[in-house]
Amino acid sequence: NLLYHVWPVKGTMWKWNVDELLKRIDLFNGRRVMSIVHDERSVNPDEVKRVVAGHGFEFVVARNDERGEAINFAEMLRRVASQDANEISFYGHAKGVKYDPDIPLPIRRWAEVQYQVVLDDWLTIREQLQRYAMTGPFKRYGRFRPHHNLADWHYSGTYFWMRHSHLFARDHQNIPQFYGGVETWPGTVFRKEETGCVFIDELGPSRSHHPYYPEFWRTAEPALKRWQASVRSIPAPRDLVTPRPFKDNTKHLMEQKPEEFEWLLDLLLKENVDRLLVVG
Repeated sequence: NLLYHVWPVKGTMWKWNVDELLKRIDLFNGRRVMSIVHDERSVNPDEVKRVVAGHGFEFVVARNDERGEAINFAEMLRRVASQDANEISFYGHAKGVKYDPDIPLPIRRWAEVQYQVVLDDWLTIREQLQRYAMTGPFKRYGRFRPHHNLADWHYSGTYFWMRHSHLFARDHQNIPQFYGGVETWPGTVFRKEETGCVFIDELGPSRSHHPYYPEFWRTAEPALKRWQASVRSIPAPRDLVTPRPFKDNTKHLMEQKPEEFEWLLDLLLKENVDRLLVVG
């Protein structure tokens, strides 16, 4: 499932974020739930809905206030709640929108890398969730004043995957109701040992350990190159790469199984069908 939050501040950053998400939308074959908060700085929620139309989203819309993402998060969780051992959900948000129109370069880079490391390496995500209740990038340790000192770890940037059988067996609805509450929340549900990290672990309190600052990216960029070199592709099924021909016609490739396509043609001819609606 996909849980995604947007505060569509007027400008280009929210649309850039949504475009990055839609490039990878086919990864999500479950429910797709989008939170939209709006205020005087934002566009109308209907504009966001138009941008993502046709992608199967359901929406949770609210007036924005000082809680930010925490406003709708509990309702988003409620909509996908289950204890299915094979069900997982991803949470992310349109990052950097509050800085529009002057997006700092480290923030832009932070957003770019988040989408890559959590959505472009499914095999690693899958392996991590076989071992851990949650996983995500930029795992940071320590208690922090902006988080009201509630947890001793978090995923810096608030992008993470969750395994339902672990999450929904816990007290998961106690969402801290302040700005940054969703970033704090995983550390209130799970101990750091119960969660994994897919990119750059063991971040601490110093500036060189925080993606907000240029100092961080001096070491993060080489780490990203190593990550990119390690990403494994998923091979396409053999019958899609070299599909069986229909009646020895090797010029045109088939997405259907030949015997099923032949059955369909025979049925259409038998019933004298003159109009055909194809839903793809």
